[in-house]
Amino acid sequence: MTWPPLSPRATIVRGSPQRITAFREQLQIAYLRAVAAAAGCGVARPDPDEGVDAQISYRCPGPPMVDARLDVQLKTTTADPAGGFVQAEMNRMRFDEFAATGPDLTVHKIVIIMRVPEDLGHWVYARDKGLTLHRGAYWVNLAGQTTSAKKKVKVKAPLDNLFDDVALCQIMQRIAAGGAP
Repeated sequence: MTWPPLSPRATIVRGSPQRITAFREQLQIAYLRAVAAAAGCGVARPDPDEGVDAQISYRCPGPPMVDARLDVQLKTTTADPAGGFVQAEMNRMRFDEFAATGPDLTVHKIVIIMRVPEDLGHWVYARDKGLTLHRGAYWVNLAGQTTSAKKKVKVKAPLDNLFDDVALCQIMQRIAAGGAP
């Protein structure tokens, strides 16, 4: 898709540039909610979030009726993919939580990394055919991964793991069947 020219959009003054991180999170939540709605999933925001930005629930058709749940950490990047991956930094403590495995863990976790343009004016494009969010999001399951990083970990999501409604349905069905995302 060819992105529309900026003019006259370039003359628009957008508010609160110092709050770019908060606006990126709003965009990610909108993307996540749209994908979840198309997949027939619910999205909840935990309060307090304790490192989980969203919880996705999915009721699998039965019989037997099975419910699946997935915890999500959201990250953004403006960097172009390299080597078949999109990457973002994650706090080491949070990485360890999302990489943990074992019989005591009852909820699977994934990290979703969304690529966003630096310029807010390029995040969305509205027209009569619909609203387009510019760039995509990719997911990775960190379970079992290790790192030697002390404070910040570079998390990589493969470009093959596009986070869309089909991928989310497949993830939730694997979880409901007793598997991993």
